[in-house]
Amino acid sequence: MGISLPQAGKSVTHVELKKYGRELSQNERACAISHSRARAIIATSEHGGLVLEDDARIIHLGNLEALVTEFLSRSKSSIRALGLVNYRTTHARNDSGVDQPRIYRLLAEAPLAVATVFTPSAANSLIQSAASTSQVADWPNSRCKFYITSLGPVIHGDAHSESVIGQTSMRVYSKRPRNLSFIRGSSHYRRLLQKIDTYLIGCYQGK
Repeated sequence: MGISLPQAGKSVTHVELKKYGRELSQNERACAISHSRARAIIATSEHGGLVLEDDARIIHLGNLEALVTEFLSRSKSSIRALGLVNYRTTHARNDSGVDQPRIYRLLAEAPLAVATVFTPSAANSLIQSAASTSQVADWPNSRCKFYITSLGPVIHGDAHSESVIGQTSMRVYSKRPRNLSFIRGSSHYRRLLQKIDTYLIGCYQGK
C-alpha cells in the first residue's frame, strides 16, 4: 500500500513536522490508514474487536481469547483500548491457560500496533482524533483510556519476518518544545507520561 499511496500534501507534512519533527515515510502513512480502516469497522460494531497486524504472532491463544472476551464484556460501553503485545525478552510458549493475565491502566497510551483490542467508542474516538492530526492513527491525542496486559499473548514478528515500517524508536518521535506555551507544554508532559508508561510496562510484564 505504501508503494501506491499518493505523496502527502503540504498540509499533512506540516502537521507531521510539527508533531514528530520529520516527515513520515509512505509505509508509515499506509500503516496508519490501514489501522484507521480497521477501526472504522470496529466503530460500527456492537461489541468492539481486535486488530492484528500481519506480523503478529500469537504465543498464547487461550490467554488471547480470555483477555479479549473479558475486556470487551466489561468495557464495551467505555472508551478503552488494550494492548496485547508481549515486550519481555523471554515468554512462555505453552497454551495451558493456567496463568491468568492481569490488566493494568497506563498513564498515557499503549502502543497501538501489532495487536490491540478496541471498544466501539475507543475506535471512533481514535479515528476522529487521527483525522485532525495528519494521517497518523497510532499515536493521536484522544479521550481513549489505554491498558496493557501482564502476560502479553502476542509478539511482534519472528525469525522469518520483519517490519517494513521501521523501528518504533524511529517512528514515535516528538520535537523538543521551543517554548512553554500551553500546547507545547502539554505535548512535553504527555511525552513524559509515555516514558513512565514504558517503565511501567516492563514492571507489569516482569522484565
